[in-house]
Amino acid sequence: MPGVIEKTEELIDVIKQSKEYKSYNELRSFIAHESEIKDRIDHFRHDLFVLQNTAGDHREDFEKLHQEYRDILDDTQVMEYFSAEAALIHMFRDIYDRLGSAVELDLSFLGEVKELNL
Repeated sequence: MPGVIEKTEELIDVIKQSKEYKSYNELRSFIAHESEIKDRIDHFRHDLFVLQNTAGDHREDFEKLHQEYRDILDDTQVMEYFSAEAALIHMFRDIYDRLGSAVELDLSFLGEVKELNL
């Protein structure tokens, strides 16, 4: 296992040197120092998470949510932060997918998972 840990540390270093991580980290630092904006972002994310993980048709609720948080959603730096975060998450998802398919972990017991309610 020491070799795996060593390679994991190397991967962490490569991720931290990536443009995706650097961009995200720079914007995250900016947002962290803007407490009012950070609070609004956190509330928006919470409300969005709840909507996305609740069964039903929420088109009107999504529209109301976007109206309620229009101030931050129209902020260029906030949207750049969301985009940078999405790029980093995409990188992580790609890494997880590659690891999962290479290791061939037997997850057949899951069957076809259609929906996760957290």
